[in-house]
Amino acid sequence: PNLKERIRDINFCLQKDLRVRICIDPVIYIKGYERIYKDFIEILRREIARVDKIEDFSLGTFRIPNNYLKKIRKIYPASELINFPFLNVSGYSQYHPEIKNKLIKTVKDELLKILPEQKIKIYG
Repeated sequence: PNLKERIRDINFCLQKDLRVRICIDPVIYIKGYERIYKDFIEILRREIARVDKIEDFSLGTFRIPNNYLKKIRKIYPASELINFPFLNVSGYSQYHPEIKNKLIKTVKDELLKILPEQKIKIYG
């Protein structure tokens, strides 16, 4: 579903007092990511009727098994996303810690404007 439909469903579930978790994963390192994620969090703040009732938000950055990345690179040889110089960690390609930390901090800082830190979970 698109974002509008997902937000509609989140609001429906919150009205029914159901537990709702929002997963922002993968956070991707692309040109203008700061503005993109800031605008995205603003949409959530504005459109979700009761953000305070959200169970938690989980955040994770892009990571992919090395063997799968190798296959995708053959299919999309010109993709900037796929051909990024990732770090190999235990068989997974992921962003270097500096980039990963920057991405998570950007999104987390925006989320902290609308909910308490204990509702933010960091993965990957």
